[in-house]
Amino acid sequence: MTTTMSQNGNLAPAGLKRTVAPTLRIISVSAFKLHHNVPDDDTDTLIEEYIEAATDFAEQYQRRCFRDSTWQALYDCFPSGGVFYVPIPPLIADSVSITYLDEAGASQTLASSVYTVDAISQPGRVALAYGQSWPSTYGQIGAVTLQFDAGYETVAAVPARTKQAIRKLVSHWVENKEPMIVGTVVAKVPLSVTDLLDQDRFVSYR
Repeated sequence: MTTTMSQNGNLAPAGLKRTVAPTLRIISVSAFKLHHNVPDDDTDTLIEEYIEAATDFAEQYQRRCFRDSTWQALYDCFPSGGVFYVPIPPLIADSVSITYLDEAGASQTLASSVYTVDAISQPGRVALAYGQSWPSTYGQIGAVTLQFDAGYETVAAVPARTKQAIRKLVSHWVENKEPMIVGTVVAKVPLSVTDLLDQDRFVSYR
């Protein structure tokens, strides 16, 4: 990926990676088994893998993060328009920190008084505080790092339609372990799953 800038001077990241993996599970194995009348424990490991894979699919499809985790977005410079649009919604408030290489090439942590954080909008925003300006940076790629937490902090906060989509996808994989049944073509991802996920899909930066 390369850093791109919109006409109003806002940046898209040059790189994005998750640095702390989530521990929250959207659907438990026991809850899934109870709902789908799976009596034995022989398939627990497989169902757990399906739940994880279905959650990953839903997150990538919606371009969102459901489970609280830590991310780093890499930029070549500060935005001339004054605003970072955080690339993975929803942004968790009070989780943002910014480091950068100063003009001498030394790593610095930007004081939180220089910027304000909007975690309500989607995507979240990090903007200059009134009367502040971004510092000058060293002239090399990846000079600015935005670290933040994204996701829902509790399972209850995850939209019901998203959880239903994950359940449907896991059920589909449990019932159809191969993409083809004799005489019948089976969809890899049922339309009912994507129909549910489409309702909250994050399309692009503003």
